Amino acid sequence: MKKLLPGLLLAATTQVWADAATLEKRLQANAGPAADIQVKDTPIKGLYEITADGQVFYISGDGRYAVRGELLDLQTRTNLTEPARQQARISLLKQLKPEQMITYPAKGKPVREIWVFDDLDCPYCRKLHKLFPKLQENGVTIHVLFYPRSGLGSTSYFNAIKVWCSGDQRQALDQAMVSGQVAEGKICRHPINEHLALAQKIGVTGTPYMVLDTGEVIPGYVPPGELIPYLTKTK
Repeated sequence: MKKLLPGLLLAATTQVWADAATLEKRLQANAGPAADIQVKDTPIKGLYEITADGQVFYISGDGRYAVRGELLDLQTRTNLTEPARQQARISLLKQLKPEQMITYPAKGKPVREIWVFDDLDCPYCRKLHKLFPKLQENGVTIHVLFYPRSGLGSTSYFNAIKVWCSGDQRQALDQAMVSGQVAEGKICRHPINEHLALAQKIGVTGTPYMVLDTGEVIPGYVPPGELIPYLTKTK
């Protein structure tokens, strides 16, 4: 987003925009086919909502002002920005291929789908991991992505690679989360760097960090008595 945003803003400020569709077409052409750009009207006349690369910002119709922040409806007391952010998160996550994640499939009828950013050195990630079987039994499919908080080149980063490159990824991850030990193994091609880049776009700041199939986020650990009923309720 840091690389994409200046170009988008430059393209958006070159003229007065008559409508959201015209602005979206111009921004998409400027950003290239790989970018996912969406432009919508807002309740404020002359202010457009732009979603790009997982981020949401606003620009005035005269192409002069850009705003990054929350758009609030004080009358209804609702956050008008969050739905766009939720949609952007899901759009980013849906771009991942199944082979780019470690998946714990739901047992029985699937009810929900969640993505969990994990750090092997995070004690609360281990507590959440122990709930995976119970979540699966309640129809929740869990996709695990790695977010070693200590960064590239750290012990946690290389341990994530070892888990990924193991013969049985789920077994290796279960072992690492239960015992805190990671078996020595080969180094292979892995998606950990892509996980980190995606976490940055989504705004992950800590672990565990859950993204639900609605785009809603649950940062941190939630006790099973609260988490399971919340995840299994009707969307």
